[in-house]
Amino acid sequence: MLDKSEVEKFHKQGFLGPYRLFSPTEINKILLQIETDTAKFDIPSIMARTSEQFAGSQKFNQGHNRHMDCPSILHLSTHPCIINRIKRILGEDLLIWRSNFFIKKPGGVEIPWHQDSPYWPLVPNIVCTAWIAIDHSTKENGCVQVIPGSHLKVIPMITAPPGMNLATMADPDYYDANDAIDLEMRQGEVIFFNNYILHHSFPNNSNKRRMGLAIRIIPPLVRVMEYDDEDHQLLQVSGKDTLQFNKVAPQNFTASVL
Repeated sequence: MLDKSEVEKFHKQGFLGPYRLFSPTEINKILLQIETDTAKFDIPSIMARTSEQFAGSQKFNQGHNRHMDCPSILHLSTHPCIINRIKRILGEDLLIWRSNFFIKKPGGVEIPWHQDSPYWPLVPNIVCTAWIAIDHSTKENGCVQVIPGSHLKVIPMITAPPGMNLATMADPDYYDANDAIDLEMRQGEVIFFNNYILHHSFPNNSNKRRMGLAIRIIPPLVRVMEYDDEDHQLLQVSGKDTLQFNKVAPQNFTASVL
């Protein structure tokens, strides 16, 4: 659980961490289990991605919402050390809206400065993301950078230059990139951040992959205006969903090929 000072720090700076979640040995065992699960269910592995773009696989692409079809990813996404911390930020009632794998291979391109909220079909736009380092995340292989406190205002978006990972980016006239800090992480560590915080990562100039898993958690008062596909459902991971705005999976949901 987070203490009061940590919660206040999150609201002031827009992020927390990194915190140790797993040892490198444990996270590598989890990776092996993910590979075993994907082979068992005859679905493409997240490791099989061959380009910067996600390749399609069955109902879910290789990087997107894999907690819905892979038991080991579901187990990772609902880890108590994640859920219990987010309870202190968003409250007792929580839903997993989405998960994403981010794989930046050697030579992977830059992700421009942006806030996540403009891309997301949520009303109101309230999300806490837990980002787990599957690999070491360093300056050399393009770790996440953030600007503390940037979540307190909405930054206008402009067209990104060619060669970026996104088509749009935050307007540099509205922030100072010199205020950025590097969130270097060891394998098995986790960070938490507000969906409005400005973040960015440089190209991967090393010979080592940088992979992370982002878990997007919302309170039930948030309405999902557009789902990722017809089988996309939210998972209740704490408390109750008395408002019932969204498509929520049954309480006995277990990850399997849909």
